[in-house]
Formats: sequence, structure tokens, C-alpha cells
Amino acid sequence: MSNSSERSNWALPFGVVLTVASPLLCVAFLVLGALTINPCGAFGDACDEVGESTAFGRAMFVLAALTVFSFVGGIVALVVGLERRRASGHQQ
Repeated sequence: MSNSSERSNWALPFGVVLTVASPLLCVAFLVLGALTINPCGAFGDACDEVGESTAFGRAMFVLAALTVFSFVGGIVALVVGLERRRASGHQQ
């Protein structure tokens, strides 16, 4: 088993990427979902398909909800990475 100072600290950059990318992806998925949930398009006022929603629009809202979990995972990875850095003695 290797020493903690010999391990690469993948958790810190991974946590930063997830923490920054998750809110941006959430906004993008919400906008795409809002624009595509109506089968007649974003501005389909005269549409015969009332009450229907597209599968793509629903999928975008599900993906937006899943970004919450990736944000939490990013925070956890960030905390783990910072703790590994502190434990290994690399102070910056």
C-alpha cells in the first residue's frame, strides 16, 4: 500500500471541475428543457397538441436535476483533495 504523500491528488482538480461545471450545465439543461418541452416549439401558440410534452424536454429537466448530485460530488471531492493536500504537507 502506498503512502498518502505518494498518491496523486486527483480529487482536487476533479472537485474544482465538477463544482464549476455543474451549475453551468444545470442552467444550460434548464434552458434547453424550457425551449423544447413544448412540441410546437418555444413560441408555438397556435398548436393542436395541447398538454403534450416532448421526451427531449423532459430529459433535459432530468439532467438538470442530476447536476445537483454532481455538484455535491464536486464539493466532496474538493474537500477530500484539500484534506489530502494538507495531510501531505504541500502548503501553497
